[in-house]
Amino acid sequence: MTSFSKEDLLPKIPALKVDRSNWLTFKNRVEWATEAKGLIEYLEGTKPRPTNPSEDQDPLWEPSDVEALAVAEYPEKYATWWKENGYVKQLIGSALPETLFIKIRNKTCTSAIWDALANEFENCSCVVAIELQRKLQDLCCAEKGDVRAHFDKMITTCEELASLGHSIDPDDFATMLISSVPASYDSTISAMTTSTKITHLDLTPDVIMTTLIDDYDRRQVKSGKKSTSSGEDAAYSTNSSSKKFSGNCHNCQKKGHKAEDCWEEGSGKASQCPKRKWKGHSKGWSKDSKDKASTADAEGGEPDGVWFAVTHQTCLVLWTWRKLADETNAKNAPKIC
Repeated sequence: MTSFSKEDLLPKIPALKVDRSNWLTFKNRVEWATEAKGLIEYLEGTKPRPTNPSEDQDPLWEPSDVEALAVAEYPEKYATWWKENGYVKQLIGSALPETLFIKIRNKTCTSAIWDALANEFENCSCVVAIELQRKLQDLCCAEKGDVRAHFDKMITTCEELASLGHSIDPDDFATMLISSVPASYDSTISAMTTSTKITHLDLTPDVIMTTLIDDYDRRQVKSGKKSTSSGEDAAYSTNSSSKKFSGNCHNCQKKGHKAEDCWEEGSGKASQCPKRKWKGHSKGWSKDSKDKASTADAEGGEPDGVWFAVTHQTCLVLWTWRKLADETNAKNAPKIC
């Protein structure tokens, strides 16, 4: 005999809605709950109601040893069946709205109740199925929308159609998935279709959803890094806009930096100024960029109005590049690739 604890699964079954919107979820939850208790046979109808071997027998009927044993075991079997069947009935009935409960309240067997609900929700008219198909085809994800949530909604609608007896072909569903995402995913879709042609693999809905969701996650991570890197870039500047050094340099008498950060002669960072513009690999530093930098310095400010703090290693690399470029120009060497 199956025993039941005080903490059963009744509160965890979602209430069934009359509009069929959660029938699939309700069906799966009930099946899982009955499987957990070992009572799925009552839903499937494979656990019939026990019959009394002595019922409808002749008054002079004399049972054999086997029949006598069946008669002796009948009361206990019937009590067990009645209790377990009643549990599953209560499991279903507690989640039904009043209008549906009235329709099935007079049925004794759980399998009869389950079949009546399936007939009510799955064998609906074609109008409902057509409306769901139209809804599935019209689903589109916004340009910066949540692709993962969008695909979940499409899967739910597709499963609702399948539960109503109108399954969607995998190839058709794959086409719907591709056509429902924004145009910004065209490059990913193109690469995906090309790779499937090369590898001779089928472009299944699972492959499409996995690839596009990975691309969506990558974009989300990249977007998060941008917001973080903007804060990190600010840390590389000598000071923030509100704490920027506004005095004059004691070395070059220009505004916006201190003597220890000065790139003019007489400072520890002399000749370490990075150039702002690089034209070509063999032409060296642009003369226009030097003129613009000189003009900006003459006006008492730094080029572009911002003073960048560059590490010693970075300045050394830039200085080395400039030296190599000058030597290359002097020797008229081929372009550096």
